[in-house]
Amino acid sequence: GAPQPLPPPLPEVTGEIAPGQTETGSLRLSPPDQVVRDYWHFTAEAGKGYVASALIDDKYGDAVLDMVDATGTSVVGAEVDNTGGGEAETVEFRAEEAGDYYVAVRTFFLDPGGYTLELQETE
Repeated sequence: GAPQPLPPPLPEVTGEIAPGQTETGSLRLSPPDQVVRDYWHFTAEAGKGYVASALIDDKYGDAVLDMVDATGTSVVGAEVDNTGGGEAETVEFRAEEAGDYYVAVRTFFLDPGGYTLELQETE
């Protein structure tokens, strides 16, 4: 569907992703070297778990992930960056409430470029 406008402080939505889907995106920089995050919308069911993983196309790229609610507040505590360059980053979240959530993707090294994002649902 068409991306839905978000309340502040979230910027516009990059796109929609559903469990079982893989999407591709392209990160960009806005001067002066600000981190620009892509936000992918998904609808969560109460009590279900969700796992998002992202891999930067560049072999040295280091993805940083977060999951946020409709207010832009992290639902996993903070951004997740447990892996190094060239490895997929994963963030997990269990939805206590059904609703709209967003996977936020950025790169650690501030280098623009493509990435692949996958979302899975767990029991």
